[in-house]
Amino acid sequence: MLITASACFSQPLSISGRVLAENGSPLVNATVKIDGQKNAVYTDQTGGFSLQVEANNVYTVRFHFVNHLSYRLDVAVMNENVELGAVTLTEKKLGPVNIEYVRTPDGFDGFPPVNITRLPTATGNFEDLIKIAGIGVSSNNELTSNYNVRGGNYDENLIYVNGIEIYRPFLVRAGQQEGLSFIHGEFVENIFFSAGGFDANYGDVLSSVLDVRYREPMKFATSLQGSLMGGQIHTEGLYRGRLGNYSIGARYRANSYLLNSLPTQGDYKPTFFDFQGLTNYYLDYDGANSYKKLFLLGHFASNNYLFEPTSRNTSWGTVNEAYQLRVFFEGQEETKFTTLTFAGGYEWKINANLKMNFGSSLFHSIESEHFDVLGEYWINELETDPSKEEFGDSTSNVGVGGFLDHARNDLEVWIEVHFTTQR
Repeated sequence: MLITASACFSQPLSISGRVLAENGSPLVNATVKIDGQKNAVYTDQTGGFSLQVEANNVYTVRFHFVNHLSYRLDVAVMNENVELGAVTLTEKKLGPVNIEYVRTPDGFDGFPPVNITRLPTATGNFEDLIKIAGIGVSSNNELTSNYNVRGGNYDENLIYVNGIEIYRPFLVRAGQQEGLSFIHGEFVENIFFSAGGFDANYGDVLSSVLDVRYREPMKFATSLQGSLMGGQIHTEGLYRGRLGNYSIGARYRANSYLLNSLPTQGDYKPTFFDFQGLTNYYLDYDGANSYKKLFLLGHFASNNYLFEPTSRNTSWGTVNEAYQLRVFFEGQEETKFTTLTFAGGYEWKINANLKMNFGSSLFHSIESEHFDVLGEYWINELETDPSKEEFGDSTSNVGVGGFLDHARNDLEVWIEVHFTTQR
């Protein structure tokens, strides 16, 4: 009697049912699995399934099928089989999808938004993106934001931000003096570049056009970045009532660590700072294709470069004939570039095919380039025989000389532009 009772109580029970779609059709090969067990079962042609379980326990049953939401059910099994009936799985459905497209102007190449801090650049200037994009742009100095297109000069390249032409300092001689470029990477939304064949509204016959569009913020956001050579911060957001938006940012950079690796040794003290802001205020807004707004763009930059050179050693020649140039300096070089850009206007979007801009811009630059550098140099011949103790040392003097670099260049620039565009 005891053996018979034990056999009766050890008989397995089952959990069964059918897995259906929302329209009532059976889901074939749907997965049914109990938590804690390795094996799963699959539904048959009618959607039916059956799981073998032990009595007096609570099981968590999970149902899975491709492109359907998973379903979980806790089932208590006592001393008899459990029939779940129909289990309906909900089909996954995509929500609304907004597809946006920004038309690239004729003759231009478009670029997606890029995090400039991820690019391997020495200065962090936004124009470095154009240099590495492989579109016919070259530069012989990694410390400058200037570039050449198809062999043209660097001053033959136009730069526009939100339809406003941007000017740069005029007296800059070398990249280490130049400082920060105008474009703030955290503001950028769209980038268009043309190496030729652009519309006449951008200017006369020049090498290229870089047309940058700043974005309009949709919510509050801020960013902060820092390094041993400087840092930057920016904040953007909406006005109360959502009638407008703003973006402001500041940057600071000092390239002393980088410039100390140059062949000319000395005391480098570059300090570059700028502050930039953009605001849009909507007078009327009936959608993305019908609005009227006022816009203001301001930028202030102070780029100071102080250099007190001390010495320079340069070696050249062949294995059998090597020379060394040693130069000792006195004096200093000091350059200052203070620029102010202010632009404002009115933008009227009449419909999807017509937008008109009316505005003015003002550029003011105070530039000074002062330096008195006295250099005295020796040209020596080097020992090239490795078997001698004097190998690599100077054996004879070839020549001596000196030079004086002197400059007192001062420039003050005022540029006022009134523009009307229609697109």
